[in-house]
Amino acid sequence: MQQHRDLGPVNTWAYLFGCGLDWAASLRWPFSRNKPYLKRAAWSLTAEKGLTVAARGDLPWIRQEVEKGVSALFECCIGPDRWAWIVLRYEPDQEEMVLVVGEGRGFKHFVPVVEHYARQMGAKTVRTHIQRPGLKRWYESLEWQQAEIVMRKTL
Repeated sequence: MQQHRDLGPVNTWAYLFGCGLDWAASLRWPFSRNKPYLKRAAWSLTAEKGLTVAARGDLPWIRQEVEKGVSALFECCIGPDRWAWIVLRYEPDQEEMVLVVGEGRGFKHFVPVVEHYARQMGAKTVRTHIQRPGLKRWYESLEWQQAEIVMRKTL
C-alpha cells in the first residue's frame, strides 16, 4: 500500500494548496466571488448523500479516507451556492493529484480549479477513474487523455 503524506491537519492542506494557514478563507481561483472555488468541508450526511451515485458502492472507503485525512472533501461553490461535492487526494511520491470522486452540477467549472491547485502543489498529473463513456468524452473535451483500462471478472 502506498504511503501518503498525513493530510489530517488543516495547515497541511493549507500548505499543499498554497493558501497560508487560514482555512477560514475558502480556496478560490481566481480570487473572485463570481468564479468557482473549492471550500474544505467536514464529512456530513449531506456530503454523503451528494456523493452516493458517483461513489458506486465505494462510499464507506472514501469516507474512511476523508476521516483519516488521507483525502479531503470539498464543496464546489460559485458565489454563495454549492454546486457539487468533490474528494481529492494528493500522492506526493507520484507527484499526482487524484480526483477520487465528484458529484453535482457544473463540473466543467471546477475541474480547472482542481488542475490549478495541482499545479500549485507541484503535481505533474491529475488522475481520476471513470466508468461511464459519456464522462470519458467529457474529460477528453477538457484535454485529458486515457491512461489505463481496467478489466475485472467476478468469480
